[in-house]
Amino acid sequence: MTDSELIAAEISRLEAEQTYWEGMRRNASWALADLPPDEGMYTNNAREELKALLANAIYHLQQIAQELNRLQREREEKALKVQSDQMGRTFG
Repeated sequence: MTDSELIAAEISRLEAEQTYWEGMRRNASWALADLPPDEGMYTNNAREELKALLANAIYHLQQIAQELNRLQREREEKALKVQSDQMGRTFG
């Protein structure tokens, strides 16, 4: 596989992960919104579990976004280098 093919494969994998974590975030948000308001002094374990799931999904989405940005920059840099190399051969 070429560098660009490896980058494209990694981007595809990350986009699939992103879809998964977006679904987890959305489902946790909806479930959290559907819970009745807290009553009493006791911890609502279901609410705390959903909040933890939501935080985990957001964390993963942030990590994926950073990695996708890095890969996109790498892809652009490689494309510019290839273009520069081709122009050098044409005019050199």
